[in-house]
Formats: sequence, structure tokens, C-alpha cells
Amino acid sequence: MNNLKRSLEDLIDDTWLPNPPSIEELRKRTGRRGLQVHRPRRLLAGIVTTLVVISGAALAVAYGPRSSTTGSNRPATQTTPVPDVIGLEPQIAQPTVLAASNGKLWVSGYTPDQRDGPLLEFDAATGKLLSTIRLPNGGPFQIVAVKNTIWMRTQQGEASTHLVKIDARTHRVVANVRLSFDGGLAVTKDAVWTVDGPYGLRRIDPRTGHTIATIPLPGGRYGPLSVTAGPLGVFLGNPYDGGIWRVNTQTNTVSLVTHIGTAVGQMFELGASLWVPTGTALVDLPVSTGIPGRTIELGAPILSVSSDGHYLWVTTDMPKPGAFRVDPTSGKITPITLPANVAHLFAVASEPVTGTTWATAMLPTPSLVHLTP
Repeated sequence: MNNLKRSLEDLIDDTWLPNPPSIEELRKRTGRRGLQVHRPRRLLAGIVTTLVVISGAALAVAYGPRSSTTGSNRPATQTTPVPDVIGLEPQIAQPTVLAASNGKLWVSGYTPDQRDGPLLEFDAATGKLLSTIRLPNGGPFQIVAVKNTIWMRTQQGEASTHLVKIDARTHRVVANVRLSFDGGLAVTKDAVWTVDGPYGLRRIDPRTGHTIATIPLPGGRYGPLSVTAGPLGVFLGNPYDGGIWRVNTQTNTVSLVTHIGTAVGQMFELGASLWVPTGTALVDLPVSTGIPGRTIELGAPILSVSSDGHYLWVTTDMPKPGAFRVDPTSGKITPITLPANVAHLFAVASEPVTGTTWATAMLPTPSLVHLTP
């Protein structure tokens, strides 16, 4: 995978108009280097840029499926078959983020005319489009769906980056918090956790949008970027040195758990373990010991990881692009047979209410694909 520390200037043309990422660029940005970190700078007067920063953590799964890891996950009774493919055109031409919660799928990305697209809400059981929500301040690179709230991180070129809160019932944007740097995002019952680059990890009150605490992180501009949260706690991953850090939510401090490889992607909690993508493999990290356990080799760079409460679901890049179901107990890897001509999968998310897992796809048309073994 290419190094993702290149400047955003390489993605903006001389007129400062947005250049949407190609499929290859999306692949590069979902690799092991994770999120780009850059310092916002003043733009030319009157010029607005809407370039979205997309990263491995941007293809992170929502907090909703994580909460199902300790309970039953039986699929709800279906009156009609779940659709294999849900089309996203004409609203979305390049899907970039996907989340699932409460029987709903939430997806956003670029429009066909290369602008930042809306947030689309679909019924996960029928594939019906339920709502179209316009987003402020650029396009999303992070999304978390939990209960009746959607949290997003958006980026408007180098002009601004925000934390956006959307009421899933009214479809209204109810908070828009300005931040300084792009970074990971996770949600717990009493806090929203988001990395603000070298400023550290911000703990934000989900009711007011006010910062409760700013927790210093090691490494400065090359510190931890991804965040994951669930029943096991809040953890940070460093895409630059493989460090995994645990957040003490009582003292608002972080402590090193271990290092795994030279880089880690968006981690996921399942059972008693933290599952850590590192390059082409998944590593089982029992939280009780902090000692890396089994390594499950996928044979290709991991793009995104999700869980339905029983299995891990993984999308991978070249040279073995596709989707796989991983049994965390036996380590068995089951390739997923995709509908005809479907290719270029990216984000994956599991919906605990319906027991289904979905991934975004680019070919033959922008779509959401139902993954079944």
C-alpha cells in the first residue's frame, strides 16, 4: 500500500475545485496508513473547496453492531427476502462511509457531478430509501450510528473539519462542532470520542456538543488516529507504529497496551477480544492480558471489518479483492460469493436487528451489497 502521508495539495487542482478520488485513490486511503493528518490553512478569498479526506478509519463500522457482541443476534423474521443489491444512484456515485443500526442502513459519498453527497437512509430489510439528508461542511469520512443518533466527521478540503450530529428520527442536523484536524470517531453512552490530530483525543458531551476533556496523545502528528469503543472499553490505534492504547475513562488518560506489527487499522471488539487489522491479517488481542494471540491471515490488505455478534466480516483489496466471513473461534475463513459483476467493495457494516451484513460497492453501479456465505 502506498504511503498515505502525502499532502492534500496533490488532490486539489490549480482552481481549487474538488477532484473526487478515483477507485485507486480510495484503495490507497483505506490501507494501513489510516487517516491523513494535516494542519488547516487559510484558503484564497471567495474560494470554497469541498474535497473529502477518506481513510481506513473512515471505512470504520458503526458502534451499533458492536453493542450486539454480548447478546442474542437472531435475525428478525422477514416477510420478504432481503435484496441482494441496493442501488445508490443518482444521489451517490462514489460511496465512502456506511453504518447500520436499528434496522437501517446509512450511507454517503460523492454525487455524479463530483460534489459532496447527502446521507441516505435505507430500510435494511426491504432496501427502500427512507430519507435523504443534506450534510453541512463538506463530505463525511467517519460515521457512527447508535440508537436514534448518527454521528459523522466531515471535511471541507483544508478549510474545516467538523463533528456532526443528526437526529435519526427527525433527520435534522442538531449539532455541528468545529474541530481542527481529521481523526477517528467512536461513541459510548456518555461521550463522543474523536481524535483531533496532534491536539489529542477529544471527549465530547453527546447532549451539548461541548468538549468535556482533551486527552494528550503520544506521537504528535504521528500519534494514534483510529478509535473503537464497546463493552470492553475505549481503544486507540496508531497507523504509523502499530501501537494500541487504552483510554481510562475515569481519569481521561491513555496507557499503552501493546504494539502489533508496524501499523494497525480500525479495530473491532468482539467477545473478550479486540480484533486488530494489521496489513493483511487479523490479530486476536485478549483485553484481559494485552498479549496478542492468534493471527488470521487474509492474504490481501484489509479495507474494513465488521461483526454481526458471531462472525467477523472483512473486505479486502488487491491482489485478492472481495469479502470474507471469519469465524473468530475456529479461524475458518469463508469467501463470500457476490452478485454477478459486483466488484470494488469498501466499507462493511453489520445490522444486528435484521442479522444482515452489507458492503459498499462501486461496480457495476454504486450500490450496497448484501453479504451472505
